[in-house]
Amino acid sequence: MIIGLITLGFLTVAASLLEGETANGTVQPNMDMTSGVISEVTSDVSSKMEIVGAPPLGSSPTSIDLTLMLIIGVGLPFVGWVLHKREMARKEKGVKTPLLASYQHSLLFLWVPTILLIAAWIYQGRTFDQLGLGFAGTWQNWLGLGIVVILSAFYMGQAFRVKTNERAAESVRKGLEGEAGIQDIAPQSHKEYRVFQILSLSAGLTEEIMFRAFLVWGLSHYMPVILAAALSLAAFTLAHLYQQTFNAIIRVLLMGGTLTLVYLLSGSLWPAIILHAGVDLGSGAILWYARQNTGPDQSE
Repeated sequence: MIIGLITLGFLTVAASLLEGETANGTVQPNMDMTSGVISEVTSDVSSKMEIVGAPPLGSSPTSIDLTLMLIIGVGLPFVGWVLHKREMARKEKGVKTPLLASYQHSLLFLWVPTILLIAAWIYQGRTFDQLGLGFAGTWQNWLGLGIVVILSAFYMGQAFRVKTNERAAESVRKGLEGEAGIQDIAPQSHKEYRVFQILSLSAGLTEEIMFRAFLVWGLSHYMPVILAAALSLAAFTLAHLYQQTFNAIIRVLLMGGTLTLVYLLSGSLWPAIILHAGVDLGSGAILWYARQNTGPDQSE
């Protein structure tokens, strides 16, 4: 049902896009389709973007952008869920995809649409500042960067504690007993852990570009930036339903909301990328060391 609502939102944008054209062939929204209420709240999107600190909108999305928005906002969560259900069915039959293969599939899942997005962005002559990849050195930029470095360092400190303190490691292991989705993706060997680290760095970069920067940018042409960010956050959360449990999904939702605020308030995507990668790396380290640290307390 939620995927259906997100799809409806993207299709509404599609209808608006496809019914308007400018003299130079650029697709523009047909605001006649929208209601009076929506027209009022979307009358000055650019100023809304400036208020929250996000990069300027620039040129309107084209049909290429719309296609990518549908692929990322609807296609990725839907296909990811279908593949997850298929994997669960295989698991019930005693057949499981090797973890390294799953990591490799995830890397393709992340990088293929991101590369297509960046190629389309360059082809259409846009700057990377519009995609949030600039860093102007404003106080908002530096404040956001400083905060996420501290948060990432704290998270990595927690991983170090699990590595050196057996009681902390045991606490993590007990907490994972009801988290089947997390256990399924946790690295079991040194090679898997190394690939998981690559996957964590990739997710920090690609998911922020796709969900935080591109979707918010595209949707903000047709709705208030807060609604655009909420719709993007919903798509991001649905793309992580493979984590299965309610608590895990809520954590994804809260983390995604934090990353969205960091991006919009700092005016640069880099703080969100660093925080996202730091959290994923820290989570992987905690899972890995909780599995490895089963001996005497090494901190004493």
